[in-house]
Amino acid sequence: MNTHVFPTTTTEAPGDDELLTVREVAVQLRCSRPHAYNLLNGTVRGTPTLPHIKVGRRKLVRKSAFRKWQQLVESHFIEATEDEHAIVSGESERTP
Repeated sequence: MNTHVFPTTTTEAPGDDELLTVREVAVQLRCSRPHAYNLLNGTVRGTPTLPHIKVGRRKLVRKSAFRKWQQLVESHFIEATEDEHAIVSGESERTP
């Protein structure tokens, strides 16, 4: 019998401790399951690895971690877009 008790935190919003399957992640991202697995495995260039936990052969993603990952990816996309706009418009961060 396993007697380990893991503490839970209540700092997240209700439902954020919910676990998502790879299929559910793919549905949220509107991508294929194989692409979702690539995100979990860190094989998508320019995109941070999606944090997950392994339970046997299954990979599960905490909803709270998924939301934080989405925000990180979106912030990098916004920064990259702003940088591209600055380059195209001739603005540069370099000072002569």
